[in-house]
Formats: sequence, structure tokens, C-alpha cells
Amino acid sequence: MLNTGDRRYAEPGSLTFRLNDTTSYPHDCHSLVKSIRDNHEQADFCLFPCEPNWVYPVCNMYGMGPLATHDRIFDTHYLQTVLPQWQRMLDTEFTDGKGSLIGLRSYWTGLEVPFYAGEAGFAFFANVFSPTFARRLWAVGRKELSFCLAPDAEGKTRLTIPPEALSMLETIDPGHYRPGMLFAYAAVAMCAREFGDDELADAAIRSMDQDCGRVIENGVARYTQGSGWANIWAIDARLMRTGDFRNAFVRGPTQATLRGPILSEAKYPDVLVAKATSNGEDLELVLYPGTSPGPQLLGMERLQPGISYQVSGVGTQITADANGKAIVTVDLQGRTLVHFTKI
Repeated sequence: MLNTGDRRYAEPGSLTFRLNDTTSYPHDCHSLVKSIRDNHEQADFCLFPCEPNWVYPVCNMYGMGPLATHDRIFDTHYLQTVLPQWQRMLDTEFTDGKGSLIGLRSYWTGLEVPFYAGEAGFAFFANVFSPTFARRLWAVGRKELSFCLAPDAEGKTRLTIPPEALSMLETIDPGHYRPGMLFAYAAVAMCAREFGDDELADAAIRSMDQDCGRVIENGVARYTQGSGWANIWAIDARLMRTGDFRNAFVRGPTQATLRGPILSEAKYPDVLVAKATSNGEDLELVLYPGTSPGPQLLGMERLQPGISYQVSGVGTQITADANGKAIVTVDLQGRTLVHFTKI
């Protein structure tokens, strides 16, 4: 909602989960965020299980994100209400004697369970709700990772984590619970991008490319030795710049961007979108053919109803219908620039 301006899920019952024809559970973004706050208030640790019995601090960091975003959009105060107690319990119940976060604790017994929990994997999440805490985590993680940078066969810096420094759990990809390093490399790269350390990010990405089965098919890159989740983080690491993760939760784009036209429909991977920007009145796209060059249909929305637009790069004009929608055919031949401007 913050990044698109779409408020449909703020409406009552807009997220209704139906078990069967007679049983349903009406929700919306407000009720979901309230459930997080209710759990904070009811849980003995303040941090609460995201699955029966098991309390993961990193999953609770996920849960703090929606509070920050809800506060930003709807001017609530969920985050400032819970953060002092949440932070205190994290420091006293989920931090070990050397100052490192405990990855997993049993809610019912209080026992700590071995589970990987590196500071660099937590820091970018924490940056959403507590930049001071996040930078503390990053300082520790970056210092330790500095010992893992080494030249590859071409003399370029890569991230090489010594086997003796890894437990079996730390080589498991949590996206599918199979062995693999893509998730770990991607987490380091994302964190480095968030805090402006491009040297470390580039080194981690170089390790992903060398170790994790990178292939390109129909113009689309992916890593065969990693889960879908790990691949998503790998994409984020390539796109992110300093502060992007935090900004996506608590800042969002400019109001002009939220007013402007959007590309609402394009066939993937036939159409690859490299750029889509708007000043509030226009829409500038950079597109590439994925499978093969040729004509492709693009669906446009949020145009001004009944207004005609010049489509530069295509040499045609379109007129938005009463709902601000239009369809245009674009011949994709390599890098294709398409610019929609009002006539």
C-alpha cells in the first residue's frame, strides 16, 4: 500500500479467508496489524512464536515491519508503543553472553535451540524499525565478514566463508531446507547494500555467481542451487542501494509517482521491464524482449480518462478509456525505450 498507493486492503473484509462455504474469517490490513500487537501484549517474551512453540527473533523482526508501515500510512503509534519492551526482551532473553542474537528459543520451555543467527542477516530488517540497533548489528557483522574477503582466481574480491566457521545449519537454505550457500550470500549482499558497503555486496554477488549455478534463460538470470526465496533475495541484492530496504517500509515513493500512469500488464518473460518511472504525468519505460524480439501488448492504467497520449518510441497515440486504461502494441527489438506523454 505504501509503495503503490493502493488502499483496497484497508477496507473492512478486504482480506477474507474462506475455509469452506459456511466458515470465513474477515480481515483487512488493520486487523492483521492488530493481531501482531495483540500477540506482543499476550506473549511472555513479547516476541512471539510464528509457528507453534518456536520463537525466532528474525521472524519477529519481519513482524515489526508492518507496524512501522501502518504507522507511516495511517498515523498510528504501534511501533513506538511496543519497541521499548520488545527491545528489552530481545536484549535479555534472545541475546547470549557474547552479545550475539539467539536464533531460536522454545516458547514453552525457554530452552535455546541451535539455529543460525548472524548479525549481518538481521541488520537490514532491524533498520526498518530501529536504525540505531541495526547499525550496532551491522558493525559486528561487517567486522566478522571482513575476515572472509579474499581474491578469486581472477584477483577480484569474493566472499569465502571458511568451512570450519559454518555449522551444518548455516549451509541450509531455509527456502527449501536443502544444502546451499545462495541464501547466506544473498543475505550478506542485501545487508551490505542497505548500509552502503558496495565492496562487500559485490564480493557476495561474485560468490553467488561462482558457487550457486547462475544461468540465463530467455534473458532471465536465476540460480539453480538455491530456493525461490533465496533467488528473490539475490534479485534484491542486485537492485538495492543504500537505505532502500528501510525506505520501502517507512518512506515509499513520491506522491507524484503514486499519481502517474503505470504499466499494469505485460507478458513475462516475453517482456522484461528494466525501468518504469513517472513524474506524475508521464510514464517512461525501458523494455527488453525476453524469449524473442517482436510485438507485445502492454496494458496501461491510471491514465487520465479520455485523454490522448503520445507514445514515443512506438510512433503512435493512445486514448485512455473512461477508467483510465489503454492497450498499446510495442515492437521489442533489443533495448526499447517507450515514453507516454499527454498530448
